[in-house]
Amino acid sequence: MAKIKIVSGNGWVFNESTQRLEKWEAEKCQFTLGSSVVEYHGTLGGKPYKIKSYNVTDELRVFDSPEDFKEGKTACRLYENVYDMYAFKRVAPVVIKKDDEGNDTFYAYIFKDGQAVYANVKGMVCEYHFKKFEFKSETKCYASEKSVYEYNDFQVLNEDGTTTTKKSLKTILAFNDEQKALLDELGGLLDKLKGSGVFVVYDKETETLCAFKDMVRLTNTDEINDDEVCVTHMAHDIRSMATIDDYWGVVIKEEE
Repeated sequence: MAKIKIVSGNGWVFNESTQRLEKWEAEKCQFTLGSSVVEYHGTLGGKPYKIKSYNVTDELRVFDSPEDFKEGKTACRLYENVYDMYAFKRVAPVVIKKDDEGNDTFYAYIFKDGQAVYANVKGMVCEYHFKKFEFKSETKCYASEKSVYEYNDFQVLNEDGTTTTKKSLKTILAFNDEQKALLDELGGLLDKLKGSGVFVVYDKETETLCAFKDMVRLTNTDEINDDEVCVTHMAHDIRSMATIDDYWGVVIKEEE
């Protein structure tokens, strides 16, 4: 079965060009479905650098220190199989099958020419960003035909010859420009509050937005003598909020 390994993290890597051990900081890696080659992008010795690893013959070797390099002790930061990672399956929910010749093929639903298609996506380029812990793929893949239309609009030709656009959930739930501007304004305000030592949280039980002071900052001063302080009793209610559903977005709370 198809398998691809990724070496994660920073450390020390031997630079074949300069013939010396240099500091390595990983940014991302790229790989192609069905290939064993992984291309790492980052900085080596403070300069942008790319390293190709062929998984089987010359897997990337990262060391925690020059001492570990002398002993041949590589850092244990290895993802044994990317295809088994939950983060990868969310972005590329592919089904791996064997073709008639015994080769691995990669199937997933994609949106192509206005409709959902179950296609072989072998050869698709994927990226993994180490700092963000997230995958990206050049083609958006879906686990089911239904999921395709939850994220993509499609056209319907009516009997009278007119065309209607059936909007996806993504389109329906998308914020308009005015809402985006308000959210940016809110984000800036929350950053200012955090910078001043005020945190804002949502209380699901009372369905209110609450603000309280940064306890870490307070406990580093002489203002508080008690060992424990109950933040709940000190929190300030800001405003009642709508109930938030994790999947579908905002659900307006019905008036009682």
